[in-house]
Parts: sequence; C-alpha cells; structure tokens
Amino acid sequence: MAAAPRTVEQMKHTQPEREHKREREHRRAPGTARGTPIVSAVVVWTAVGAALVLGACAEDPLSLEPDDAPGAATITREEFLPAAELPDWRDTTISGFVRRTTASFVVVAIEEGFQSRTLMRFDVPDTIMTFADTLPVDHFDSASFTVSIDQAFSEFAEFPATFRLVGLAQAFDAETATWSEAGDSAAWAMPGGDLTTEIAAGELADEEGSVELTFSVDADSLLKSWQELDGGPGVALMFDGAEAFVRIPSVVLHIEPVLEGREVPVRQDLAPVDRTFITDPPFPPTGTELRVGGVPGSRAYFQFTMPDTIAGVPLRGSTVNHAELILQPLPAADSAWVVRQGLNVRQVALLADPWELGARTPVGASSAAGVRLTPDLLAESTPLTLNLTAIVANAAAGGPVTIRIGVRPDPVGQELGFVSFGSVESEGELAPVIRVVLSPPPVFGLP
Repeated sequence: MAAAPRTVEQMKHTQPEREHKREREHRRAPGTARGTPIVSAVVVWTAVGAALVLGACAEDPLSLEPDDAPGAATITREEFLPAAELPDWRDTTISGFVRRTTASFVVVAIEEGFQSRTLMRFDVPDTIMTFADTLPVDHFDSASFTVSIDQAFSEFAEFPATFRLVGLAQAFDAETATWSEAGDSAAWAMPGGDLTTEIAAGELADEEGSVELTFSVDADSLLKSWQELDGGPGVALMFDGAEAFVRIPSVVLHIEPVLEGREVPVRQDLAPVDRTFITDPPFPPTGTELRVGGVPGSRAYFQFTMPDTIAGVPLRGSTVNHAELILQPLPAADSAWVVRQGLNVRQVALLADPWELGARTPVGASSAAGVRLTPDLLAESTPLTLNLTAIVANAAAGGPVTIRIGVRPDPVGQELGFVSFGSVESEGELAPVIRVVLSPPPVFGLP
C-alpha cells in the first residue's frame, strides 16, 4: 500500500534535519569512513599510555645512558706488588746443573785479572781391536792433537795466537782441582799446575774458517809412558802471548799405532778420559742475588702466593689483563764472568718445592717463549720480565694461588759468565716486583 502523501507542514519539519545531516557530513575529513571517531580515540589513548610508560622507564637502570649503566664504571687498574709485601715470597739460586767436567767446552784464557788453563788426561790403549782379532801395540808411528776453537765466543788481542801443551808433574782430580790445588786438598807446587816440559806448541792464524789448531808431538816415547801410567799425570793446554779468551769445544788425540806382526799403522782418535779447566780467580760462590747461567750452571727459583686483594680490589672474580714478574739486573760481575755473546734464558714451571729438593726439583714445560739477554741490554740494566698472565688469571678464577716458577739457561751451560738479578733481600728498586693489570668484577645493583 502506497505511503500517504506528506503535507507541506511535515516537509518543513524534515528540511532542517537534512541540512544538519549534510553539515555533519561536511565536517568529516575527506575519505574517512563512518565509525572513525572511535578509532581516533583509541590512537589518542595509546599515545597517552606510551608517554606514561616512557616516563616510568626513565627510572629503570637498564635503560640508563651507557656511561651510567651498572658495571660501566669498572676501571682497569695497574698495580705493582713488591716481593717483600707478597705472602710467602721466597727466592733462591740453585747451582750445579753443569760442572766444569760436564760442560760442552773448556776455557783457555789470559786476561787482566783472569787466567784459565785446561787440564786433560788421555788413556792410551795397550791393544787395538781389528776385524780379525785384538793385537798389542808394538810402537806408535805418529801422534797429534787437534784443538777446535769456537771463534764466535773467543777473543784475541793479536795474531798469530800461540798455544802450548805442557806436561804435568802431579796428577789432578777433575772434579775438585782448582788453581791452587790439584784436588783432594793436595796443593800444586806452583799455583796453576805443576808444569814440566813442553810437549808441543802451535800457532793460530787470523784466517777466516781457521777453527782448528794441530799439534804434532814426539809420539813413541810420550805415548808409551802414558800407556804404562794410564794416561800419566796429564797435560795442560795454555795460552802464550797477549790477552785472549778462548772457548774450546773439543780436544782430540790422534794416534797411529803399529800392531805386532803388522806394518801398516791403525789410526785411532781419542777423547780425554778426564778434562777440566781451572781459573784464577775461582768461580764466585752464590750470595743473596739471583743468578742465571755460568758454569756450574745456575738457576733462579721463585715461590709466592697471590694476595686475596690487590690495592683493595678482590683478585677472585677480577679480569686479569696482564701479569708479569719484573727482575732487575745487578751491576755486571767481574770481567771474567761477564756474559760475552748473550745468554738465552727460559721461564719454566716447577713441579715441586725447590727448597726441599734442590737441584733435583722436577721442571715442567716452558710457560713462555725464551728471552735472549745480550751484553748491550744488560749494560743498560734492561729488566727481565716473566709472563705470569695465565698463572695469575688461574688464581683469579679460583685455581691454586701458590706459584712456583724458575728461570734457567737454554741450553744450560752455554756460557762461562752469568747474569745476576736482585732478590727479595736487595734494596730499593733492585728487588723483584710483580706488575698486574686487572679489572675489578662489575657490580650490578638492584634498580
């Protein structure tokens, strides 16, 4: 059924409502849909809430500036710990690892304030073994000595350099002989050995590659006397002339005996059965200083405990960036015992207490690379530093706090001279010091 026609009066009332509706539509932003006013309200309230949350986070420690964050104030510190202030510090020198009789060289020298001679004894055989049998010696056709000279470690004031082989009137004991005694408290008739007649002499020329000196000797009479006396008293190798310091790795006696019933000599090369060298003055005894090197082969040993705190910083939990033991060289020893060509030293770990076991103390693997101490560095008193970083870091992580380390020549017995360092008994800056660079453990406080 069709709607009834509206009257003019009804249309008058409807018109204003349409105009108001058009006005509301006009006020909306172009392209907005119905219902947008509700979404806008949500956005507004979200923005307000976010602002409130950010305002609350300004008090959260985890959102502070980097410089103000917990743990950011940790400062790396460098501290020096003198040996005398460390708990249970001990240091010592133990010698005897290489003696004159076991050294890889002997020394012949004549310098201002220092002399050295080499003593040797050769056991000349009565019989010689051949391919078929063993035959007695009939006579000696010839004999000579070859002296090898280590030019890198030797010094000559002038050339030619003359050496002499001289017989001894009194036998010597290789282990105990000194410049004043032949051994076992038996004194030499004259200091330096009871010298008799010259056996041979030779000259060394200043020629490149000239590293051997040969002495020809009166073979038969000399060697037969040594046969009968099991080498006899022995011989002394000496230097005759201007100043020289000569390091000799080996001396070999070459003999050519003719066996009974034979005509062709059989060459034999003999090393000394006894050899040593005596010096004036004698090798100095150890004192309170720490010694490394020399013959009789000395090593420096240390034992100490890391403290619980370092300058107020707890060691446990700290980050150990670097740690080292600093040793100060003492003034050079007398000229005879100065390191001439440099000394290689190596840091080692000790597996037992050296104060209890002495020279028998077992040594572990090297804990750091070797260091070469040269005369120039020693003359400038350049310190020797031993790296302790891994050891101290292990203590900081809760490992053992007692540390035992040693410093030894590498190889042992390479030099007659030695290097001395300050010990805990040394005064002032000569005493050992441990340098530690560490970062205290970070502290995280509650917000």
